[in-house]
Order: sequence, then structure tokens, then C-alpha cells
Amino acid sequence: MTSVLFGQRLVALNKKSGGIRPIAVGFTLRKLAFKCANSFAVCKLAPCFAPRQMGAAVNGGCEAVVHATHRFLGSLQPGSVIAKLDFSNAFNCLHRDSMLEAVFQQIPEIHNYSIQHTTIILYCGLTSR
Repeated sequence: MTSVLFGQRLVALNKKSGGIRPIAVGFTLRKLAFKCANSFAVCKLAPCFAPRQMGAAVNGGCEAVVHATHRFLGSLQPGSVIAKLDFSNAFNCLHRDSMLEAVFQQIPEIHNYSIQHTTIILYCGLTSR
């Protein structure tokens, strides 16, 4: 049963530039279970996110950031610029065991579920600091 729930169908799509892009399509019930776990986790972790993280658990957070940035740009002197730099891919720098330990510490209610799959993805918009 585990192979059915946690297995994925691999589909090969052609890239425009040539080559193949593998796409994994997971089991629908597993996706639904993770959506439920994610909804629970985001609500519980909302105080940890704001004001640093506006992309999750903050209603209208992303829109507020866009409007604030637009207003800030309007107040700059002519010829000024604003740049956002991201020097690393934060998601690929994380270790699964560290993520699972953080889940256990912060959200023990879903730890047993997440440990079975060993890869819990909380759509928290991980940001580099």
C-alpha cells in the first residue's frame, strides 16, 4: 500500500531546447492529505511567519508587498533602482532530517504522518535571509 500512496508516475516531456524533462505525478489521495496537513501547519505557524514571510498565512500578504514596493519605488529619486538578489537556492540546501526535526519541534501533530514520507513540503515560501 505504501508504494501506491507514496509512489509516483513518471512522465517524460520534451523540452523546447531538446532533451527530456521528467515530471512526477503523485497519488491524488496523498496530495489531498498533504494539503490538509499543510493547511493545519500554516494556520499553526502563522505567528512565526509574519512580518518576515508574507507569502503564507498572511491574507493579502503578497499583494501588500507588491504595493509597498511600488510605493517605495515611487518615492525614490530619479535614476535610482531597486534590486532583489537571491544568491542560493534555499530549498535544495535543506536536509530532510533537519526539516523533519523542525516539523517534530513545531508541529508534532503531523510528525508521524510526515515521517512516513520523509519529504514534507510546507508551502511556506522559504526565503533566504
